[in-house]
Amino acid sequence: MLNPIAKTFGNSSTEIEAFVRKGNGTIFNDISKDLKSLYEHSPLKSTDAENWYGYLLLKEQKLIESYYQNLSETSLRKLQKSLRKESTFSKILPGLEFEGNLLNIPGRWHYGMKMMQYKNPDITLLN
Repeated sequence: MLNPIAKTFGNSSTEIEAFVRKGNGTIFNDISKDLKSLYEHSPLKSTDAENWYGYLLLKEQKLIESYYQNLSETSLRKLQKSLRKESTFSKILPGLEFEGNLLNIPGRWHYGMKMMQYKNPDITLLN
């Protein structure tokens, strides 16, 4: 979404670029404590690693929820169209096709877990 080509093809906008930068910055600034804790302990494996990542992804999605809620309808439609692989440009991008609603935290969480190749992620295990 930050690639100038995305904007040229109508898949991004100034609002989307600001959304991506702000969201990534917020997550990056928040994640350092979690990564430090992970670094200072024994490596996680198997289910423990998946649960840790799932918890972190859920925390991130909650952290940036207001950013999604404040997007204009136009920008939200562009993002969803791109993630659903409904445009020529988005069809050439790597990644899985998004199913659901970007205004739904569990939907975004599930998509993120699938992108990390977790087969059957279950958000209810984290609540």
